[in-house]
Amino acid sequence: MHAPEFEFGRHAENIDRAIRDHGLTYPIALDNDFTFWRALGNDAWPAKYLFDADGRFVERWVGEGDYERVESEIRRLLEIRAPGTRLPPVSPEVSAFATTGEPSYVGITPETYLGADRGVPGSFSVAGDWRSSGEYVELGSGIGELALPFNAGEVNLVVHPGPAGQAALRVLLDGEPIGAERGAAVGADSVAPVDWAAMIRLVAGASRDDHLLTLVTDQPGFRAYVFTFGP
Repeated sequence: MHAPEFEFGRHAENIDRAIRDHGLTYPIALDNDFTFWRALGNDAWPAKYLFDADGRFVERWVGEGDYERVESEIRRLLEIRAPGTRLPPVSPEVSAFATTGEPSYVGITPETYLGADRGVPGSFSVAGDWRSSGEYVELGSGIGELALPFNAGEVNLVVHPGPAGQAALRVLLDGEPIGAERGAAVGADSVAPVDWAAMIRLVAGASRDDHLLTLVTDQPGFRAYVFTFGP
């Protein structure tokens, strides 16, 4: 069930592209009016709700993680419903986490919203002609810089390219063009192309130290919404 956190997430064409890009094969319903969200009393992205075969609520998990517990509960309920059913092997992801343990989010930089509605003063800085809206900051004209101090292994950013439909972000880590720590969205030239509204991965595999991420763009109308982090 998709409930939009930002305005662009209300448009089915954006959700359809994300489904195709991520290779998802299960049905996804759009809850633009938050009807299902309110019915559940939900208050977070992501949240997982488990119901049994009779529609009774079993358990709720908020945020990433608990993958082993979720899969274990699904298997338990299937075995109750159909004793003797031969279930497939435990998923590779859960098997890996059972060996290594799930990564800890303790101590990493929390989600950093950039818009006026939820932004925290001092959590980031800008240089250039940036305009603040409720959900995002938007570049007006010229060259704009967005700087974020962080401590995390991974950094992602929700972005919109603006009316041109194309933007480019030059990515600097601690003042230098990002190298081996670049995320999947960043090329070997330290530039991340942006051609639709989505979350892009800027940093991956950074050391757990204090870093400074600097993004530079000259695309009028480029919007940045929120930074998220991983261990």
